[in-house]
Amino acid sequence: MGNSILVLNGSHSEIPLIKAAKRLGFLVYTAGNNPDLVGHAYGDGHFNVDYADAAAVVRLAKRLGVDCVLSGSNDLAMLTASMVAENLGLPGHDSYSTARLIHLKDNFKKIAASVEIPTPKGIVAGNWKEAVSALSYFDSEVIVKPTDSAGGKGVGLINSADDCEVVFEAAFKHSRCKKIIVEQFFQGQLCSFSTFIRRGKVVAFFGDREFSTVNRFTVSLSLGCADYHKNVDATLIGVAERLSLFLNLVDGVLHFQYIDSHSGPKVLEVTRRCSGDLYSEPVSLSLGCDWAEWIVLAAAGLFGDVKDTASQNGFVGRFAFMANRNGKLNSFSVDESLRKYIKNEVFAFKPGYEIKNFLGEKLGVIVFEFPNRVLMEQVGQRVPELACVTLA
Repeated sequence: MGNSILVLNGSHSEIPLIKAAKRLGFLVYTAGNNPDLVGHAYGDGHFNVDYADAAAVVRLAKRLGVDCVLSGSNDLAMLTASMVAENLGLPGHDSYSTARLIHLKDNFKKIAASVEIPTPKGIVAGNWKEAVSALSYFDSEVIVKPTDSAGGKGVGLINSADDCEVVFEAAFKHSRCKKIIVEQFFQGQLCSFSTFIRRGKVVAFFGDREFSTVNRFTVSLSLGCADYHKNVDATLIGVAERLSLFLNLVDGVLHFQYIDSHSGPKVLEVTRRCSGDLYSEPVSLSLGCDWAEWIVLAAAGLFGDVKDTASQNGFVGRFAFMANRNGKLNSFSVDESLRKYIKNEVFAFKPGYEIKNFLGEKLGVIVFEFPNRVLMEQVGQRVPELACVTLA
């Protein structure tokens, strides 16, 4: 095993990955242009380089002579990681062109039909005129997204012509490449389904339901149990294995976000990196494996040596603290009726932190495990009332 790894970003979301790499014996460097993020302190050294600047990260990786690179929990970091691996001949990553096919929404739409991925119809637009024209292809509500953004940034719904100006402006603003996608909107439960691929086959999977408490396009609560997705397991596993074969994917995570609609699952996006907000921790609790370690091993090109498989059990979830307005963070509050189910908690910011984007900022995360489904749903749905932040 190589002994050094470069992790792209150091927010609270990367903490499980950094700690897993340390447990596996790696010297861990982190890169990111915000040195105050809480995750950097868990590594062995931080470098103030923007992980979205692929050329700069390639130069850093060469200078450090790292043995492998690991994406943080966002799509820009994943694209950079694939470019670094390709330039330095490092293992554990798909080619940069393949990463772009998966992580850019316009490219993903192009391959969806070839792989028979059930996904909403979408029209790509590169300017305002094209965006308005795209509306003519739909006879009902549409959702508009930047093609190269994640985490709900720049996403909006259009119900009438009155919505167009605000929604299109926000979507183009949050797109680095200035392209957006106008997409058919499906009613249904938002869900995620995370698989692990080894030699083209799914060896483990985990699913949960996702909820939004402050910003309807940003997930802040998830609840997971095997019953939630048993009717779509076969469909999504089939999609994962077909996509793996079609693109010749390397071992590692293949994660889906989808709408569980009345007409079946509709895949919204696919990623090859760990989801954020301590996502690996409820997965590990449920599967009985160390999901973060698996991700690190895959990034190092070593997951083929892992012979384990895993099945989902139990009742788990996570909740991200968000404020309901901008202001100065005062404290975190967790009701005692919830605290006994908490397995881990991470507070990303200290009292006094100035919240400037309450619709997007995650201030901390708790991970919980319940003894049964009834309790998970009764208490879990009340988590936003039981765990909150106060502002000064």
